[in-house]
Amino acid sequence: MTVEEPAPTSEAYALMAETLAPTVEEHASKAEEASSRAEAYASTAEAYASMIETEAKPLKLS
Repeated sequence: MTVEEPAPTSEAYALMAETLAPTVEEHASKAEEASSRAEAYASTAEAYASMIETEAKPLKLS
């Protein structure tokens, strides 16, 4: 015979939310930082692509 645990109460859910809030905020902050880095990498890639297009010369086949 198994003993069933009582369903969590609203107080338990409030405690879980309070406990997890800092972790959620930390992950959100890390996601924002990653997004910012991704935008910077994309901008750098676009700049390199532009430089390559500007400096590209037709190949001379011999």
